[in-house]
Amino acid sequence: MTASVIIAALAMILLVIIAVVALYVLRESVSRMSEMLNRIESRTRAAERHQSHALQTVLDRLMTIKWEDFAAIKSLDEDEEGGFTPPTYADEPESVQTGGDWGSLSTLHERMRLLDNEQEILNEDFDESGEPRR
Repeated sequence: MTASVIIAALAMILLVIIAVVALYVLRESVSRMSEMLNRIESRTRAAERHQSHALQTVLDRLMTIKWEDFAAIKSLDEDEEGGFTPPTYADEPESVQTGGDWGSLSTLHERMRLLDNEQEILNEDFDESGEPRR
């Protein structure tokens, strides 16, 4: 009977040691999770502060816009169906430009022709010193 009491006592001590070790491991893992959650929370707060600052900057920029000027400029840019067409648009024939196989080199001759045309117009209006002709 003494052997069974000793074995039972050793089993109880072993169970208590296992329970203490398990509680210690559980406590450490909870502590690590708590630290991790604190880091996540601090990073989240930093990201929220950054986003709040960026949003405030955008709102400040929007508040400084003169909306009347913006609306006036926007209305000038929009062509309305059936509205007034300026003569510069009405006189120009519509054309479709297609990109060639050579990219920007395919339009080089056209650009050179337009630059020469612009230079001729400038020469008609101004003399060599840059003074307007009368």
